[in-house]
Amino acid sequence: MQVGDTLESIAQKFLGSSTRWKDILEANPGIANPHFITPGETIRIQVRDVNAKQATIQQVFTNVISNF
Repeated sequence: MQVGDTLESIAQKFLGSSTRWKDILEANPGIANPHFITPGETIRIQVRDVNAKQATIQQVFTNVISNF
């Protein structure tokens, strides 16, 4: 995560819809307050039934690879 990221913006970027922020919250029970996330914090994104653009999926793949 980066400064300015929100669960909504992350959902839009990786899942194709900002309304899927609750999916990210559900996959990360350690997030106590969804309105306060910390830059650099690692979060889990479960990709299932995603109707996102292929470019978004490629972006996720690139980010996952670059973190190893």
